[in-house]
Formats: sequence, structure tokens, C-alpha cells
Amino acid sequence: MQKAGLENLKSADYRLIAADIDGTLVPFGGQMSEISTKTIRSLSEKDYIFVLATGRPYAGVKDIIKGCALFSNPVIVYNGAEIYIGGNRVFSCVLPESVSEKICAEGRNVKAEVICWADGNLYAEKESSFLTEYVSISKVAPIIVKDVSSLAKCGVTKYLYMVEEDRVKSLTEKMRFVLPSVNVYSSRKRLIEFVPKECSKAEALKKVCKIVGVDKSRTIAIGDGENDIDMLKFAALSIAPENASDEVKREADIVCESVDDDGVGKFLREFLRS
Repeated sequence: MQKAGLENLKSADYRLIAADIDGTLVPFGGQMSEISTKTIRSLSEKDYIFVLATGRPYAGVKDIIKGCALFSNPVIVYNGAEIYIGGNRVFSCVLPESVSEKICAEGRNVKAEVICWADGNLYAEKESSFLTEYVSISKVAPIIVKDVSSLAKCGVTKYLYMVEEDRVKSLTEKMRFVLPSVNVYSSRKRLIEFVPKECSKAEALKKVCKIVGVDKSRTIAIGDGENDIDMLKFAALSIAPENASDEVKREADIVCESVDDDGVGKFLREFLRS
């Protein structure tokens, strides 16, 4: 399925490509294809700026950075709450203490398993199958604490609820109503994420564009999740894989093949030839 073709696409018109990871570049539970890795390396060699834009922590993208040789490139993590360049954090935003406490209280009310990120560390209240699955992606061993709300005063970058898959959609909508002062996103199949209201992938991408001196008219954004929609709207050209929801695909200029068929990798290879 393709809403717009590549016939009139000229790679020379663009300079910066921002791409989500899970469900976009990498199949859930899988790895990036060798061909996609090589293509991203080729993009950098041709002076394109390739930006990873993910909900993962920085530690969870180091293997991809190494594989794709993106050592000096900007990286957007925690859904826009932090930006790294060359391994150095250049932007960070945390949740206000009162908001963090309310997120934790609401989590208990709805019987969600609540975890959080603070200063690069992952905190949880207990070991669980949910947590094990999440750690396999984040690549960071959790620190078990009695009460994650105790981290509120330290400055929390992101809270997450881990719940059953069939509860995610309705609970995400409820939390957006109950907690209007934060950005609430559903991600993966069993996660709901909370980041500061002023943080999103789009806002982070705006900051990156300013830092590297690239106008938004020369940007491409690629993503599959609802946390990618604002980034897709911001960029001059937006791409979504076939596995994205209809809501996401409606915002995309081009819909490529599914992540399971290396759709984004194929698009990037065609882009290099255009």
C-alpha cells in the first residue's frame, strides 16, 4: 500500500531523516536487518543526518548506534524527553514532583504495574514478566525500590504503566483525561508512557533541526506508533510502515511495506537511488 509514490521524490531535497525504532526499523522482539544497517551507514556517508527517535532510553539504542555508525548523530530518547549528541546529553526534561506523585497514585487506582526512569536508571517495585519483557528492550537492569513514587522528588524523566494488552487503549484515553498536564502515549502492546507535556518527538526534532542547522522543509520522519504522529506532522515528508495503525497511516505521505518485510529499509534504499 502506498499513498504516494517515489517517482517525484528527490533525495537531494532532504538532509535529515528521523526514524522510530520498534515497529518501524526493528520488528518487535527482533533486530534490524543487515541491509537496513548498511543503508543507514550509506546515508551518513552521503552526508545525510540520520536521527533515531525512540521511547527507549539511551542505553537501549547503543547497539544500533554502534551497528549503524551513528556515533556523532543526534539521538532522541524517552519520546523526546532527552536528546543526545555524540553520547552527550544536550537536553533533558523531567516531570514535576506533584505530577509524578499523581501518576503513581492513579497507577495504583487502576492496578497498573508502575515503573519509571530517573537519571538513566530504571526503577520498579517488583520483578514480573512485564518487567522482564521491558528490560529485554531497554537493556538496563532495574533497581527494585519499595515505592517508585519516592523517586518523584529526584526528577523522573518518564513513568510507565504495564498492563494487560486489552486494557491499554481504554486506559490510555482515561489517563489523558485524568492527567491533562502530561503527554500520555500507548506504546508496544502492554505499555502506557507518561512524559512532560512540553516533550514529544516533534518538539525534540525541532530542537535537533535548530542544533544541526537544517530547515524543517528538508526533513523526513518515519514511525509506526501514536507517539510518532506529531513528528510525522512536523516533517516535510512522512513515512509509515504498513503495520502502523490506520490513525498513523492517515498522517503519512508514503506507506511502505511492513516492518516484518523490512519496509522502511526498502524505502531508504529507494530513497538513496532517487
